[in-house]
Amino acid sequence: ILNILINNEINCLQKIHNLGIDKYNIMCYNKTKEVRKIKNNFILLVGGSGSGKTEISKELYKRYGLSSIESYTTREPRFKNETGHIFIDDYEADEILDNEEIVGYTEFNGNRYFATAYQVEENEIYIIDKWGVEYFDEHYTGKKNIIVVYLDVDDQTRFERMMASRGTYEAAQRIKYDQEAFKGMKYLADYIVENYDLNNAVEEIYNIWKGNIF
Repeated sequence: ILNILINNEINCLQKIHNLGIDKYNIMCYNKTKEVRKIKNNFILLVGGSGSGKTEISKELYKRYGLSSIESYTTREPRFKNETGHIFIDDYEADEILDNEEIVGYTEFNGNRYFATAYQVEENEIYIIDKWGVEYFDEHYTGKKNIIVVYLDVDDQTRFERMMASRGTYEAAQRIKYDQEAFKGMKYLADYIVENYDLNNAVEEIYNIWKGNIF
């Protein structure tokens, strides 16, 4: 996003010598307005475990600089230097929950997961579940344009993806949980994206964020 804004300013300055001041002002205003409009889009990325949410969010950041909220969680990291969450203890969680505007909150296996309104303003994507979408809709009072994208991947594929990192038991547990947790999600989503090819899914979601898909 920062690079887009910088390039936009440079392009305007380069053309000032070739345009009258009024035309220059109009050109720069329109380009800046367009960038701000795109930046105002915010994606709620929804999908069951193993649907590829984390991989897609990493690629969107790597290719286009779209950053994802790292939600707070009280669960222990699964491995050293795990990313995607801010790992905190229960005392720290209570402090944030009592003093910040919370836009996302859910619990699983006794662990809490949540995000703040401030994080929404600083990022472009939030990985979330169905109940989280409903919670977000009720509690977010900001001005960003919210777009709900659901990753559609069949249970067998998700189970196979999860087995290597989580083991058979946890993978099966998550599949069972997700069948209920994401029931009816397709009807709540603004867009449904199949993720059997990472590159295609990333490009489709980026175009959704840009507003190129209607």
